[in-house]
Amino acid sequence: MKLKQEPGKDIAIYGSASIVRALTDLGLIEEYQLTVHPVALGSGKALFGDIQRRANLKLIKNKVLPSGVVRLYLRVCW
Repeated sequence: MKLKQEPGKDIAIYGSASIVRALTDLGLIEEYQLTVHPVALGSGKALFGDIQRRANLKLIKNKVLPSGVVRLYLRVCW
């Protein structure tokens, strides 16, 4: 919580589901920006698989890229 009160820019996390889960459980994430690739791999880690604290999400914006990738901007509503 102390980190959120310090001056400076936003923090971005790329590719670490365990850090995202830990910060979600602490209530420290205000917005998720998820990138969805149009590929079904059939395996991988669940981003929200083991969270202990429910995070209600509201879609605030989305963007479809020419490649078919979709970027979702989701605000956390505690």
